[in-house]
Amino acid sequence: MEFHSLSVTASKGPRAKVACDGCEETSSVQPALGTNPASAESPVGARLLDRAAQASVVALVRALELHDPGLGRRAALRAAVVHHSADTLGLDAAELAAALGGALLADVAALVTHARPAPDGDVAAAVLGASLLDRVAGCEALADAVRAQCERWDASGAPRGLAAEAIPRAARVVAIAHALVGPVEAGGTPHWLSRVGRVRSLAGTAFDPGLARAIAAAVAATTPADPPAGIGTALAWLDALVVGGDEESPIEALTSIGAAIHAADRVDDVLALIAGHVRRALGAATVAVGRLDAGQQELRIVAGAGDLRSANAAGTTLSLAAFPATSAFRTEAVHAYARTALDPATDEAQHLARTGAESELALALEVDGRRWGVLWARTAVGTRELADRDLATLRLAATQISSSVSQAGRVAELEALALRDPLTGLGNRRVLDTTLRRIFARPPVARQDCAVIICDVDGLKVVNDTQGHAAGDAVLADAASALRHAVHDVTGATVCRIGGDEFCIVLDGGGMLLGEPIASRAQKLFSRSGPERSMSCGVAVASIGVNAPGELLRAADEAQYLQKRTRRGGDESDEFVPAGARGGRRARRDS
Repeated sequence: MEFHSLSVTASKGPRAKVACDGCEETSSVQPALGTNPASAESPVGARLLDRAAQASVVALVRALELHDPGLGRRAALRAAVVHHSADTLGLDAAELAAALGGALLADVAALVTHARPAPDGDVAAAVLGASLLDRVAGCEALADAVRAQCERWDASGAPRGLAAEAIPRAARVVAIAHALVGPVEAGGTPHWLSRVGRVRSLAGTAFDPGLARAIAAAVAATTPADPPAGIGTALAWLDALVVGGDEESPIEALTSIGAAIHAADRVDDVLALIAGHVRRALGAATVAVGRLDAGQQELRIVAGAGDLRSANAAGTTLSLAAFPATSAFRTEAVHAYARTALDPATDEAQHLARTGAESELALALEVDGRRWGVLWARTAVGTRELADRDLATLRLAATQISSSVSQAGRVAELEALALRDPLTGLGNRRVLDTTLRRIFARPPVARQDCAVIICDVDGLKVVNDTQGHAAGDAVLADAASALRHAVHDVTGATVCRIGGDEFCIVLDGGGMLLGEPIASRAQKLFSRSGPERSMSCGVAVASIGVNAPGELLRAADEAQYLQKRTRRGGDESDEFVPAGARGGRRARRDS
């Protein structure tokens, strides 16, 4: 058998995996309402989902369901309303895919904000959720449906004030479905008749009157979720509208990584579960996922399944020079060979002998257009040889792995943005709260050398009122720079902006010794950044008697306010006021 270089055949037409909660059946499905899936463009420019985009959608939906079962329930019911009304509305397949995806992901921003969106629509959450989907190739129409769900037919909505037909049709459908479902909890069912009445009353103002009346009539005639729809059913409806895939693949389940998301908390765990699926499907002895280093000279094993041995265990690193399966990856995407087709003297044959393999099939992994790593499978000596037909299975798995890694990176980026103050780049209040919770999770004796420094920019309101907010922003940026430089050589220091003119430094260790000098250093650095600039600082140490983060912050806040009050009384000293040095508690927020 000649088996060294494999070519990739084109994927076949759509095949849907119809999966209900509690049942599973595979069947060929024609996209709804007569639209040809080969034509990617709909009359409004929407596109049908491909397998890679679908994998990202499934990952987000399953993660949302795990994060908040109530939001998962709402997502499934919104999708049920859309599916239930599809024939009545006359949506083409691409519009239906956008509406179903938008209904499922209308609340996806909760994964980043960790806050539940308002039941009747949350513009900020809609924009954040859409920005998440904008980063997923192939999800543009879904992003538009999520972003525009708070627009109103009469142009009184947000974020863009769109009106009437200018609102994407899928977004109009999602908004109506959202209103029909309302604030349902996990396991709950909407009061359909009352919600139908609400939608009808808002037809022509909030909602497209034609769509609102049609959807309300469909829901009033027959309940859209009886028995109640689950996420699995809703994802099956979306699956019927996906283009691409392979009918022959023995692991078609990999087109949905929902099971992996259910079982795993980290992307490495998801990759290990996918590797396990591949191993069982191919009858392989080993399946592993490796990540290339920056110079593409070494391969770090991040996940695997089967007989990995010490050389292929997760966390180990392999040199590409000693790993023939990756030697061609700089120029080729696929590398494969079998023992029976090789001269025993070749490096490849010796590699198979060393690893106890009959054959090996390897595929490059690309993430966001860049070579990321390698997925490979091996069969044991005396078992079947991997063949050309197995490449489709490996490619399908590679698509899901790439989507998972890419999506994990995008979510991490958004989470990082959610933890940063956009003006100064410092951590925000969430970072402060998280840092203090971690410190106060320790026994009192293990945190007594920690401290917080509350810093307040003096006279910021005057700058804003007389010179404008741009000048005020410049003052705040200089204050942030001063604080960064004050702790640049301090281990365990966290700097945050926690209010308009208020900052906080957390010292995780060394607080009793370093708190006062750092506060003074920050004041001096800021005073040198411009004329008539000063900040008031208060320091508090997490001594044995301080039992909660709030107590520590209040102590530092009081000390800071006392310094500000002292300054206004005529004492312009840069020395901070330690917590407890003067009596009284800060009773108001000074401007």
